[in-house]
Amino acid sequence: MSSTVFDRLEQWDSELATLSIVQTNSIVEVSKLVAERPYPPNLIEEYSNKQILQSISKSSPTLGANLARHAFNDGEEAGIHDSKRFLEFCDEVEKMRILRTQAPSLKLKTELFQVHSFCEDVISQISEVQCDLSNILENYEQVKKRTDSLHNSCTSLMNETTDLLNCAENISGRLQYFDELEEITRRLSSPVVSVTSDSFVPMLARLDECINFMQQHQDYKDATVYLAKFDLALSKALGLVRTYIVGVFKSVSESILQAQKASVLETHPSVYYGKFKSQGCKVKIILEELEQRALKNHEFSALLSDCHLSYFQQRITLIMPVLSEYLSSLEKQCSRDISSLIRSGSLYVCQICLDEYQLYVHFFSTGGHAISQILNSLCSYFYEFVRPICIRLVHLETLTSLCDILSNEILENKVKLHEGVLVEFASMVRLLLQDIQQRFIYRAQKYIHSDIAAYKPVGGDLAYPDKLVLARRIGIGLERGLNEIQSPLSEVASVSSIGSSKSQSTASPADQHAMWYPTVRRTLLCLSKLYHCVDRSIFESISQEAIMECIKSLQSAAKLIAAKQGNLDSSLFLIKHLLILREQLIPFEVEFSVKETVLDFSRTKEKARELFSHKKRTKIFNLDRTNALLEFLLEGAPELREMTLNSKKDVDLVLKTSCEELILHLTSMLTHPLSVLLDKFRNFQQLGESVRKASITKQPFADPQALHKEIENTLNLMKSKVPVIFESMQTYLIYTETVQILFRPVRLNIHNQFQELQGCISQYFQETDRLIIACPSAEEISFALMYTFPTAT
Repeated sequence: MSSTVFDRLEQWDSELATLSIVQTNSIVEVSKLVAERPYPPNLIEEYSNKQILQSISKSSPTLGANLARHAFNDGEEAGIHDSKRFLEFCDEVEKMRILRTQAPSLKLKTELFQVHSFCEDVISQISEVQCDLSNILENYEQVKKRTDSLHNSCTSLMNETTDLLNCAENISGRLQYFDELEEITRRLSSPVVSVTSDSFVPMLARLDECINFMQQHQDYKDATVYLAKFDLALSKALGLVRTYIVGVFKSVSESILQAQKASVLETHPSVYYGKFKSQGCKVKIILEELEQRALKNHEFSALLSDCHLSYFQQRITLIMPVLSEYLSSLEKQCSRDISSLIRSGSLYVCQICLDEYQLYVHFFSTGGHAISQILNSLCSYFYEFVRPICIRLVHLETLTSLCDILSNEILENKVKLHEGVLVEFASMVRLLLQDIQQRFIYRAQKYIHSDIAAYKPVGGDLAYPDKLVLARRIGIGLERGLNEIQSPLSEVASVSSIGSSKSQSTASPADQHAMWYPTVRRTLLCLSKLYHCVDRSIFESISQEAIMECIKSLQSAAKLIAAKQGNLDSSLFLIKHLLILREQLIPFEVEFSVKETVLDFSRTKEKARELFSHKKRTKIFNLDRTNALLEFLLEGAPELREMTLNSKKDVDLVLKTSCEELILHLTSMLTHPLSVLLDKFRNFQQLGESVRKASITKQPFADPQALHKEIENTLNLMKSKVPVIFESMQTYLIYTETVQILFRPVRLNIHNQFQELQGCISQYFQETDRLIIACPSAEEISFALMYTFPTAT
């Protein structure tokens, strides 16, 4: 039972009756007082006596024994005289002992019973309190449930109220789109509605929002009906905008045209741009709204297209007559100067395109196709105006000037500054440039055929070397006159100025263009004009043809000069102009090579020859693999080959051949007796060795005196002819270094011929005959050639 009580007490402390801090502190203090309660007075006295005795015994054992004995003696003095008294005494002592021993326990027992009764009272009170608390808890739970129910009900009502408010606001917000129809319809039906008013653009925006809302919520009641009405209102509003913008463009155009008829304005189109720009502020805001909605709504896009079309029509109506009048007047002013016409017309159209683009940007920010149409119309008109003029041109100089104007002045200088603006103008200029280049190519080819290939020289063209000699004399006279003029100033002139005057005075007029053969001059002129006007591949193709025809004309002229003046002048004429041609081709930074694809019929020719041979003829009608006709068809097909033609190499090859022919001709001229003599020796050497040794002295040419005479004639011929030949070569080739280069192999050939003759004489003649012949040795020949042939200075 005690355990149950203690459990209840613990439960009481922990759960049922939780004490406050003050109460807990009070219980602790009471517990301390109970724990230290005093002993009963008799127990305290006895205990104190014992303590005294024990302390005395501990301090003085003798004193303690005496005190005990004294107490015992006291008992004896009380009258213990017999056993009964002793027993009584013992009994009293026992009782006293028992009393003394059990008194605290009894007292404690009494106190415990008191405490127990107190605790039972406390427990009963705690039970009552616990019952009261249980009742309170039940009541609290009931109140809590009711409160929670009330809170939940309130919360639900609040949520429902909020939902209803939101729903009402949502419905109100959506009903606004339906309610806007009446207001928008009323404003559009008003007779004073104005597109330029401040409320019109917001009304368009609101109308656009209502249409988008109806399109997104077509499941709403009467949404389709309202959508149709909103579309009708939008069409009406856009109609007003269209009427206003088109009206503004037309009114401005009509005012400009009326002023033009009244001669109030000038004819230059730049005067018209101010009038149009002044109307830009009126329609700019509306056009911006249209452009913003054009990508989302096709009706706005259609309206914007109509505005572009109206703008395009009005601008073309204004500008095209002005452009036509300007070009007509320009054609009359520059009827003989096509270059000025093209330059002025192109710059004029370019400026109009720039002005039109700037004006268009002032009104619109999108829809580049509209401005493209305007610019294309202007450029097409100019192109159709000037193209017939350009394709009728025949002079290469004019075509070259036009190509230079369009490619450099217009495309490079003008168009590059406004690449993103002048796209249509640049396309037109390139197309016109291509037409001019095609015309240039055609005229160049015709020029090559008519003025180079078919050129017929007149008398003055073949007057070589007379015209060169005359030009050289004039050059020498001019040089002498220049020296006479500069002689008074020579004392104060610096060394550098004297050197420069020398270098200038040595230039001969014979090296100028006027002394060139006409086909060379025309070929180089044609190539120089083509080089900067056509593509590289086209230039290489035409230059190949021109150079080949020029070489053929030079060869034809050389033949005519050979028939008139001799082979020396003919060869020098051809070499001179080939050197000029090669030198003038160097500045052209092209390869002058062209690849051509040709059909090679050599195998076809060979197989055809085999087909008609006796061996193959018998197999023509064979019905097996040996059929000659079938073999011809299979193996005799022409081959497709690619050939590379290089005009520079052709010039070098013809020049090399001409120089070799000139060297051989000069060698033959200077050593003709010696060459005849060597030919006789060569013919004689073809005989047998025994015959040659026996009959050499019998040959007429082998007489020592005759051989000596032929050698002298050769040396005299060289001395007499070399100055004349050198003078003639100097006249043609101008530069002494070139003459020396050509003379060097001639000297070598002469030296070799003398060495060959020396070998023949040493082989067939005795010492006495050799002395008579007196053929010069190799050293003597070199020494004689050194003084016979002029050297470069």
